[in-house]
Amino acid sequence: MEVGEQLVARVPHAARRRAVIRASPELQERERTKFAAVTDALAGALARRGPGESEARLLAHVGVAIFQTAFERWTDRPHDADFPARIREATDEVAASLAAARR
Repeated sequence: MEVGEQLVARVPHAARRRAVIRASPELQERERTKFAAVTDALAGALARRGPGESEARLLAHVGVAIFQTAFERWTDRPHDADFPARIREATDEVAASLAAARR
């Protein structure tokens, strides 16, 4: 099964899953631990491709935050936009916020 197909299969249950996790400190910690592992793996992969370790970690954290935001928005309203559009939307928001902070 492709990653996209796995994500689509989770859409019907994602909002309910988030509500259960938000209601449980133990599940919140488990979720943070899982995303920390994803962030570490992504940072390692990025560091092997060229950026220094510090830059790779920063990019990994931003990438995971974008993914989490986009997935939440997509699963809350899957018929408004597809997942790639939600990724672009979240990425554009980060870029706009950084540009505004530079001014």
